[in-house]
Amino acid sequence: MSKITGTFVITKGNKEVFRSSNIITDAGRIVILKYMSGGGDFFADSLAIGVDTSAPATTDTGLGFEVSRLPITVSVSDPENSKVLFKSSFPEGIQLKINEIGLFSSQQGDNSYLHSTFGLDEQWEGELYTNNVDTRIGLSGTAVDLDANSTVTISKPTISNLSYLGSEDVFRLAVILYDDNCESIAIKFTDIDGGEMLGTYAIPTYTSSPDPQYEIIDLEQVEFSGLTNLWGSITKMDMVVVSKVAGATTIVLDGLRIIDNNIQLGSEIIAKTGLSEEVVKLATESLEVQYSLSVPI
Repeated sequence: MSKITGTFVITKGNKEVFRSSNIITDAGRIVILKYMSGGGDFFADSLAIGVDTSAPATTDTGLGFEVSRLPITVSVSDPENSKVLFKSSFPEGIQLKINEIGLFSSQQGDNSYLHSTFGLDEQWEGELYTNNVDTRIGLSGTAVDLDANSTVTISKPTISNLSYLGSEDVFRLAVILYDDNCESIAIKFTDIDGGEMLGTYAIPTYTSSPDPQYEIIDLEQVEFSGLTNLWGSITKMDMVVVSKVAGATTIVLDGLRIIDNNIQLGSEIIAKTGLSEEVVKLATESLEVQYSLSVPI
């Protein structure tokens, strides 16, 4: 018996550069059934692209590390082929190496957003330099070199209202490791009264020698220590990197995304795919993402 299936396509100009079938998530099945039964006002509202290479799962509620999400600009039916087509155009100015694509039923289902790409335009200060070779987000990432048994702190002034964060909400960090000598990476927020809130990531084991190892790691809001009652009045942000006693190391900070896990019902990801080979979108390029849902009738 035929079943509902979907396909993602990426095109640059008139050239197709990626095509793949997808998984429809558990939440997506519910959205589709509600829509087909007349219980939903709409099916899909936005398409998103991200940099995570993890294999998609039916239990996913979002992309692994979303970089850009835009509303669907074209939504048409193709009765001859029993398909519904959705398209979004990602304009110049957005740069990333695309490793995942998702279809969402809501453009803004929560308060999640890309907090930092660690680019030159973000006013980071300290012992740092740029890396534009191994990064996936933006024009470049921020690289930090450390001697053995040392600490490097980079800082920037910021005005942030994070008062909406709950205990299960997450600071998701994209970082590049080059060896196993990174002891820890921490975020330190300073509030308007000078109080400090510190949260420290657990560093994954380095296994990809001699290649750079791209990691996406999570830190829950509840894991921060210190004065945590002024999340609505953040004035400064530090990234604190510590090396092991055993040796020197280099790390690259590529992106920080704040994940609000209070996802509204019906705003989860509907369909998702991972790219077997990443598609590079330069800031000078635009590209189109299309999703076609096949509904055999």
